[in-house]
Amino acid sequence: MERSSFQEDQISFFHADDGEDIAEYIKTKLSSEIYHIAVTLYNITLGNLLNIIQVKCVQVIFLTPEVHAQMLEGKMESLLSNIVGASNLIMLHHPLIELDKEDRQRAMSDILPQSTSLTFIPLGQSDYDFKKALLKIVKIVDKPESLPVLKQFTLAPTQIWNTKDEVFIIFRKISSVEKVEVQITDFALERKIENIRQINTSTFAFSPSGIAPGRKKVEVFLNGKTVGRSYLNIKSKIEMLNRLLHEVVNPIELLCQTLNIETRSRECVDLELNDIFTNGGSNPLSEYANENFDYTSDIHKQSELPTLLHFAAKYGLEQLCITLLTFPGGRHALKIKNNNGKTPYKLAIAGEFTHLADNILVSKELLMTFIK
Repeated sequence: MERSSFQEDQISFFHADDGEDIAEYIKTKLSSEIYHIAVTLYNITLGNLLNIIQVKCVQVIFLTPEVHAQMLEGKMESLLSNIVGASNLIMLHHPLIELDKEDRQRAMSDILPQSTSLTFIPLGQSDYDFKKALLKIVKIVDKPESLPVLKQFTLAPTQIWNTKDEVFIIFRKISSVEKVEVQITDFALERKIENIRQINTSTFAFSPSGIAPGRKKVEVFLNGKTVGRSYLNIKSKIEMLNRLLHEVVNPIELLCQTLNIETRSRECVDLELNDIFTNGGSNPLSEYANENFDYTSDIHKQSELPTLLHFAAKYGLEQLCITLLTFPGGRHALKIKNNNGKTPYKLAIAGEFTHLADNILVSKELLMTFIK
């Protein structure tokens, strides 16, 4: 595989002490006469991240147990700030870190800033898997960068509260239409939208069903060619519920009325909601239970309650908090800050729910111990 102009190729490779030998080996392989790719290694354990030159090509994070623990503990802000600007970001994960499932990749994507492209590559344990991972990296480096084009359409609306709502694509100038395609980048995963409906000669509609809340990049293709990109802000159901509760004098009273609870108390609401999110049901609030498996927050931190754990902490729902912390994303939700920089723990403190705050703090300490 002979490559030319390798001087322009560069990879910034971030690793910790536990992955240093593997990182050195990967650098040797990629910089050999076969691939001619320049690789610069950065050991995050040594903290030598101040003089990183922003690269135009690829940045790689070698996700080992040590790196993973630091990311979950929020100790990698300096590293993440240097990631912005790379045209491609690769999460090369060691076999000890299981990121083969989509929900785990989404949780990890939420920790990272949005990049032009994010790719998860398993390193594997066999020699074959190792070579396969190297070839995937080389392929990404060789991939020509997609240049932006003039946007030839208008997206309306640009904000929705329900993924079943229709979003309209209005073309500014169109001659002939053979095929319209829509691709949404959802936590660095590119998703093709099915069932695009034609309204008239210049207007089409689609529903972003199944897309998680957040600010999403929408790219439109006309007859196989891109006609530009726009952004769609999908608000979460928790944000909707919080807005409704903000408009009433007594939020607990409203929840009791909605849940048909005769005894008007925070404890009864807590037990009822805990049952809904544990067992489901036909209650008017049961639809919000659909989000308790997705602890991904608004990437741009524009939400007061980015996760259900934040919601439960704000309103002092202790049993619900305990239940939510048993779900896979509980550890991730504990460290997410809302638009005011508050974690679930700080929301509980602000509401003077001291016992709930203590339980959250204990859960966080136990989870950190488990990680280590």
